[in-house]
Amino acid sequence: VKGIPLETIRLLASIVLKENVFVYGKKIYQQVLGGAMGSSFTLTLANIFMWKWQKELVRRQDMTCEYYGR
Repeated sequence: VKGIPLETIRLLASIVLKENVFVYGKKIYQQVLGGAMGSSFTLTLANIFMWKWQKELVRRQDMTCEYYGR
């Protein structure tokens, strides 16, 4: 993101992932693993993770002449 330091983006990402709360049955719960479903930022983080994972997978498969599609 233009003009925002990388460390600020990392801090905000950490807050989004660590400070998730939700209400169920009139009780408040804290989500301790993963990101909130439906959050556009969580979707962006998931896409970044999958891009990195897929890039490494394809690199390894190129060396062994394997094929990956999705």
